[in-house]
Amino acid sequence: MLSINLNGVTNEDVVVRLFPYTLQGATRSWYFSLPSGSITSWEILQEQFLTKFSDDKSTATLINDLSNLRAESKEPIKDFNSRFNKLLNKIPTTSKPSEEVRNEWYIFSLPSNIAIFMDRANKTTLADNMKEAIAVEKRIIALEKKNVVEERKSKKVSFKEDPKKKQPKDPFDLEGLQKVLKTMSNEMVDIKKQVVETSSKSLTSLIEEILRLIQSLLTLLQVLNQKKKKRKLLLTYLPMKKRL
Repeated sequence: MLSINLNGVTNEDVVVRLFPYTLQGATRSWYFSLPSGSITSWEILQEQFLTKFSDDKSTATLINDLSNLRAESKEPIKDFNSRFNKLLNKIPTTSKPSEEVRNEWYIFSLPSNIAIFMDRANKTTLADNMKEAIAVEKRIIALEKKNVVEERKSKKVSFKEDPKKKQPKDPFDLEGLQKVLKTMSNEMVDIKKQVVETSSKSLTSLIEEILRLIQSLLTLLQVLNQKKKKRKLLLTYLPMKKRL
């Protein structure tokens, strides 16, 4: 055991000061990130170190944890592979599950949209399955991006009218109303002739009044129709934004 004989310096002081320089990687980063003055004795250092890095789980617990491990939502497969391997490496070599069981647990732990392709790939080693899972993930991401682009294209609004597409029927078809009134006028003229022949003055007067009313309506419709055409022509030359 290390023995130092210096006035006021104990073996514990030396061990505490030398111990950090034996650390590497995550343990070294952890130690040098501790607040200054937080470690005042070997007991405190030992307690904090073991609390942070010791794994007192039993082998059975580790195996159970591995079998129940699942990839998190939107977790990259590469990151999940690291988690899976890290937990697998904690299990003692003599207690590790067989390659077949590892593959089965690994595939079952993947998202369903990836796992379905893994079954078809039929890889025999865990390393090959992990590589295949990353490749499948890349293909799925590429396909999703392609679908998003196509969906955006389909949703773009086109202001070009399709000549083959039937235009909706105008509920205020003024030209159609004019045709109807003209037909009515012609029929009323024919009726008037028949009434004149029967010498019915009162009925003749009524028909003439109806004809004048129809003529007034025709005149009004002509005016409205002209205004409608002018408005349509005006809208044709207006900028698209103003129209909206």
